[in-house]
Amino acid sequence: MKNNRKAVKRKTSKTKHICIYVISFVLIGLTSCSSSISINKTYMGTTDVPKSVIYTPVGFNDLATVELEGIKYNLGLDNAKKILYIQSSDPNFTVEGLKTGDPVGSFYKQDKINLIRGWGYFVPINSKWYAAMDFKEEPTQDSPILFFFQYDFSSLILNK
Repeated sequence: MKNNRKAVKRKTSKTKHICIYVISFVLIGLTSCSSSISINKTYMGTTDVPKSVIYTPVGFNDLATVELEGIKYNLGLDNAKKILYIQSSDPNFTVEGLKTGDPVGSFYKQDKINLIRGWGYFVPINSKWYAAMDFKEEPTQDSPILFFFQYDFSSLILNK
């Protein structure tokens, strides 16, 4: 009887350890997924089929769409699948409390507005994210945000 209890206890203990390991791997996997879409990292997933492109601040790039934690993102990739651009217009995505459709508000500062002709006006929201607005007319603090994006502008060589 005691041997049976010890055997059951060992099996229960092994089962608990296995469950803990499995949960740990799942959590590590989820964490690495959310951090896997960062500018200048290599995208390990597949691109859209049929092959599509996305218009980024410097031209067209291959497009990959991903969903992480219920938020949809569009990624602009180079030929080596390096992430050059991240964009989201998902209604559940927020940056500093703002979401698409909201007025740019307090982040609007005349000296911080940028324009890429034919692409759009944008302002920095924080150190990573920009809010994009329509390119047809100069924005005001009431201009709605069309989408948010990340792009490493320091990688550009600007000719003046």
